[in-house]
Amino acid sequence: MSEKNKAAAREELDAWSSGELDRLDGLVAPHVVHHDPCPPSAPEGLEGLKWTIALTRKVFPDLEISVDDQIAEGDKVVTRWSATMTREDDPPGVPAAGDQTVLSGMTIERFADGKVVESWRSPDLLGLVQSLGAVPGIEREEVVIKARHNGPYKVTGRVKLIDADGDEYDLSDKGEAVALCRCGGSTTKPFCDGTHSKVGFQAAERAVRESL
Repeated sequence: MSEKNKAAAREELDAWSSGELDRLDGLVAPHVVHHDPCPPSAPEGLEGLKWTIALTRKVFPDLEISVDDQIAEGDKVVTRWSATMTREDDPPGVPAAGDQTVLSGMTIERFADGKVVESWRSPDLLGLVQSLGAVPGIEREEVVIKARHNGPYKVTGRVKLIDADGDEYDLSDKGEAVALCRCGGSTTKPFCDGTHSKVGFQAAERAVRESL
């Protein structure tokens, strides 16, 4: 039975790819419960699933879903899938269409009498809208380490400083930059205490510049 349910779950995803919605009649119960309908305004049951697929394929007519992995236990099937698609419609607030994007997700379905009666879907919608340009990506703060002339390493940006035992130094009083000892004479290592200027520390190293 588990293998039959896995095959039915794959065939249901094939209907998303082909747009052959009538195939769903033999795979999904009329009053199937979708615990996370997408979009929420969709009708309930099998008709809601067909409505959602039709709406999705209107925006992404070349939608193609492939199965990456499946696990079946008892009356449930878990399917990990990925979809490739090219947007041809322009929803409000989304940049111009034309670029192909990839969506990954996972679906859990419960079967009874050979048909899906409950479904839980978890698509990576944040990744999708970011790839479409609808929301900006997450930018990471740049960390810069500058070797001061005959002085310490100056570190700017959000960093964690960890000692050899794996414990974290408290940087809360260091402000926007942390100065790390380079001369080896600081009494507050790994932090700089200005000893480099007292002992006449000199450092001649420079980054190699690319020739023009």
